[in-house]
Amino acid sequence: MTTAYTVYQAQNRQWVDFPTPRIRKIDMDGVETLLLPTTDYTLSLASGTVTLVVAATADDTIRGDYSFDVFTDAELTDLLAQSAREVNVLLHRKLDTSSIHEDYKEVILKRAFTNAFKCLMEPTFNFFSVSVAGRAIDKTMLVDAIKKIMDENEEIFMREINALRNFNQTDRFE
Repeated sequence: MTTAYTVYQAQNRQWVDFPTPRIRKIDMDGVETLLLPTTDYTLSLASGTVTLVVAATADDTIRGDYSFDVFTDAELTDLLAQSAREVNVLLHRKLDTSSIHEDYKEVILKRAFTNAFKCLMEPTFNFFSVSVAGRAIDKTMLVDAIKKIMDENEEIFMREINALRNFNQTDRFE
Protein backbone atom coordinates (compact mmCIF):
# COMPACT_ATOMS: atom_id res chain seq x y z
CA MET A 1 0.00 0.00 0.00
CA THR A 2 1.26 3.46 -0.76
CA THR A 3 -1.50 6.05 -0.10
CA ALA A 4 -4.12 5.95 2.70
CA TYR A 5 -5.81 2.68 1.69
CA THR A 6 -6.53 4.00 -1.82
CA VAL A 7 -3.39 3.53 -3.94
CA TYR A 8 -1.59 0.19 -3.95
CA GLN A 9 1.74 -0.45 -5.64
CA ALA A 10 2.63 -4.02 -6.64
CA GLN A 11 6.15 -5.29 -6.24
CA ASN A 12 6.33 -5.97 -9.99
CA ARG A 13 5.71 -3.49 -12.78
CA GLN A 14 4.99 -4.05 -16.47
CA TRP A 15 1.74 -5.94 -15.95
CA VAL A 16 0.30 -7.59 -19.03
CA ASP A 17 -3.38 -7.29 -19.92
CA PHE A 18 -3.82 -11.00 -20.64
CA PRO A 19 -4.72 -12.83 -18.59
CA THR A 20 -6.74 -9.97 -17.15
CA PRO A 21 -5.48 -8.94 -13.70
CA ARG A 22 -7.88 -9.79 -10.87
CA ILE A 23 -8.10 -7.42 -7.92
CA ARG A 24 -9.82 -8.63 -4.74
CA LYS A 25 -10.63 -7.12 -1.38
CA ILE A 26 -10.53 -9.42 1.64
CA ASP A 27 -12.14 -8.13 4.81
CA MET A 28 -11.07 -8.98 8.36
CA ASP A 29 -13.52 -11.93 8.42
CA GLY A 30 -11.86 -13.43 5.35
CA VAL A 31 -14.74 -12.58 3.01
CA GLU A 32 -13.40 -11.98 -0.51
CA THR A 33 -14.92 -9.53 -2.96
CA LEU A 34 -13.82 -9.40 -6.59
CA LEU A 35 -13.38 -5.75 -7.53
CA LEU A 36 -14.47 -4.55 -10.97
CA PRO A 37 -12.24 -2.46 -13.24
CA THR A 38 -13.33 1.20 -13.62
CA THR A 39 -16.23 0.65 -11.18
CA ASP A 40 -14.10 -0.21 -8.13
CA TYR A 41 -10.58 0.66 -9.25
CA THR A 42 -8.33 1.97 -11.98
CA LEU A 43 -5.14 0.25 -12.96
CA SER A 44 -1.82 1.32 -14.43
CA LEU A 45 -0.38 -1.76 -16.13
CA ALA A 46 2.99 -0.08 -16.72
CA SER A 47 3.56 0.80 -13.07
CA GLY A 48 1.55 -2.00 -11.44
CA THR A 49 -0.50 0.54 -9.49
CA VAL A 50 -4.09 -0.06 -8.38
CA THR A 51 -6.12 2.98 -7.32
CA LEU A 52 -9.38 2.21 -5.52
CA VAL A 53 -12.42 4.38 -6.20
CA VAL A 54 -13.49 4.00 -2.54
CA ALA A 55 -10.73 3.66 0.04
CA ALA A 56 -10.33 0.34 1.81
CA THR A 57 -10.15 0.16 5.59
CA ALA A 58 -7.11 -0.67 7.69
CA ASP A 59 -8.60 -4.14 8.25
CA ASP A 60 -8.98 -4.91 4.53
CA THR A 61 -6.41 -6.72 2.44
CA ILE A 62 -6.16 -5.87 -1.24
CA ARG A 63 -4.83 -8.75 -3.34
CA GLY A 64 -3.94 -8.73 -7.01
CA ASP A 65 -3.43 -11.72 -9.28
CA TYR A 66 -1.53 -10.61 -12.35
CA SER A 67 1.09 -11.58 -14.89
CA PHE A 68 3.92 -9.28 -15.83
CA ASP A 69 6.81 -8.92 -18.24
CA VAL A 70 10.02 -9.65 -16.39
CA PHE A 71 12.23 -7.60 -18.71
CA THR A 72 11.62 -4.33 -20.53
CA ASP A 73 12.49 -4.13 -24.23
CA ALA A 74 15.59 -2.08 -23.34
CA GLU A 75 16.70 -4.70 -20.81
CA LEU A 76 16.24 -7.48 -23.38
CA THR A 77 18.25 -5.49 -25.92
CA ASP A 78 21.06 -5.04 -23.37
CA LEU A 79 20.89 -8.73 -22.46
CA LEU A 80 21.23 -9.76 -26.10
CA ALA A 81 24.10 -7.32 -26.69
CA GLN A 82 25.94 -8.63 -23.60
CA SER A 83 25.36 -12.21 -24.77
CA ALA A 84 26.73 -11.38 -28.22
CA ARG A 85 29.83 -9.84 -26.63
CA GLU A 86 30.35 -13.01 -24.56
CA VAL A 87 30.06 -15.19 -27.67
CA ASN A 88 32.48 -12.87 -29.44
CA VAL A 89 35.06 -13.39 -26.68
CA LEU A 90 34.57 -17.17 -26.62
CA LEU A 91 34.95 -17.43 -30.40
CA HIS A 92 37.80 -14.89 -30.61
CA ARG A 93 36.04 -13.11 -33.46
CA LYS A 94 35.30 -9.51 -34.31
CA LEU A 95 31.58 -8.92 -33.78
CA ASP A 96 29.47 -6.48 -35.73
CA THR A 97 26.20 -6.57 -33.75
CA SER A 98 24.33 -4.84 -36.57
CA SER A 99 25.01 -7.75 -38.93
CA ILE A 100 25.34 -11.11 -37.18
CA HIS A 101 25.73 -14.13 -39.44
CA GLU A 102 23.01 -16.82 -39.19
CA ASP A 103 25.51 -19.39 -37.90
CA TYR A 104 25.93 -17.42 -34.68
CA LYS A 105 22.39 -16.30 -33.84
CA GLU A 106 21.31 -19.53 -32.14
CA VAL A 107 24.36 -19.70 -29.88
CA ILE A 108 23.90 -16.03 -28.91
CA LEU A 109 20.29 -16.75 -27.98
CA LYS A 110 21.37 -19.73 -25.88
CA ARG A 111 23.79 -17.48 -23.99
CA ALA A 112 21.01 -14.89 -23.56
CA PHE A 113 18.75 -17.64 -22.18
CA THR A 114 21.33 -18.47 -19.50
CA ASN A 115 21.96 -14.80 -18.74
CA ALA A 116 18.21 -14.16 -18.37
CA PHE A 117 17.90 -17.03 -15.89
CA LYS A 118 20.85 -15.63 -13.92
CA CYS A 119 18.95 -12.33 -13.63
CA LEU A 120 15.87 -14.20 -12.40
CA MET A 121 17.57 -16.29 -9.73
CA GLU A 122 17.27 -13.83 -6.82
CA PRO A 123 13.81 -12.33 -7.56
CA THR A 124 12.23 -15.79 -7.74
CA PHE A 125 12.27 -16.02 -3.96
CA ASN A 126 9.50 -13.38 -3.88
CA PHE A 127 7.08 -15.22 -6.20
CA PHE A 128 4.19 -17.30 -4.91
CA SER A 129 4.39 -19.64 -7.89
CA VAL A 130 6.46 -19.83 -11.04
CA SER A 131 5.76 -21.25 -14.47
CA VAL A 132 8.49 -21.51 -17.08
CA ALA A 133 7.45 -22.30 -20.64
CA GLY A 134 4.17 -23.66 -19.30
CA ARG A 135 5.97 -25.92 -16.81
CA ALA A 136 5.12 -25.28 -13.14
CA ILE A 137 8.10 -25.25 -10.79
CA ASP A 138 7.69 -25.93 -7.08
CA LYS A 139 8.97 -22.86 -5.24
CA THR A 140 10.81 -24.95 -2.66
CA MET A 141 12.91 -26.44 -5.43
CA LEU A 142 13.01 -23.31 -7.59
CA VAL A 143 16.68 -22.40 -7.30
CA ASP A 144 17.75 -25.99 -7.98
CA ALA A 145 15.36 -26.19 -10.94
CA ILE A 146 16.67 -22.93 -12.44
CA LYS A 147 20.27 -24.05 -11.92
CA LYS A 148 19.52 -27.38 -13.64
CA ILE A 149 17.92 -25.59 -16.62
CA MET A 150 20.91 -23.22 -16.84
CA ASP A 151 23.44 -26.06 -16.60
CA GLU A 152 21.69 -28.05 -19.35
CA ASN A 153 21.55 -24.97 -21.56
CA GLU A 154 25.23 -24.14 -20.89
CA GLU A 155 26.26 -27.67 -21.81
CA ILE A 156 24.51 -27.36 -25.18
CA PHE A 157 25.88 -23.82 -25.57
CA MET A 158 29.49 -24.94 -25.07
CA ARG A 159 29.09 -27.82 -27.55
CA GLU A 160 27.79 -25.34 -30.13
CA ILE A 161 30.60 -22.85 -29.39
CA ASN A 162 33.17 -25.61 -29.90
CA ALA A 163 31.47 -26.71 -33.11
CA LEU A 164 31.56 -23.12 -34.39
CA ARG A 165 35.24 -22.80 -33.47
CA ASN A 166 36.07 -25.98 -35.38
CA PHE A 167 33.67 -25.50 -38.28
CA ASN A 168 34.64 -22.06 -39.35
CA GLN A 169 38.01 -20.44 -38.87
CA THR A 170 37.09 -17.41 -41.01
CA ASP A 171 35.70 -14.10 -39.83
CA ARG A 172 31.94 -14.71 -40.32
CA PHE A 173 30.70 -11.56 -38.61
CA GLU A 174 31.46 -9.26 -41.52
